[in-house]
Amino acid sequence: MIRKVYISPSVQQKIWEEHQVEAWEVFDVFYNRLPKARRSSGRTKLLIGMTGKSRMLAIFFIQRNNTAHVRTAYDATEDQRRFYREYKEESEDEKPEDK
Repeated sequence: MIRKVYISPSVQQKIWEEHQVEAWEVFDVFYNRLPKARRSSGRTKLLIGMTGKSRMLAIFFIQRNNTAHVRTAYDATEDQRRFYREYKEESEDEKPEDK
């Protein structure tokens, strides 16, 4: 379980200069209660989620213990958006219905 998110100063600069993503947006995606989709490939993990201002981000990170070390973040691609929508629909289907 991730309890802390770390973005180094160099990564903060890179995601701003290359993708116009601010650090607070990355923290927002990790910590808000909106649905998130996750994928893993080796050590690198992908988190796709919405900021509170409805911007969908793809965030790549490495998890060490309970800390996510962010490597990059950018606006989700169309394929990533599709994965997120499918993941969200599947999770909503699994929720118990209100009675």
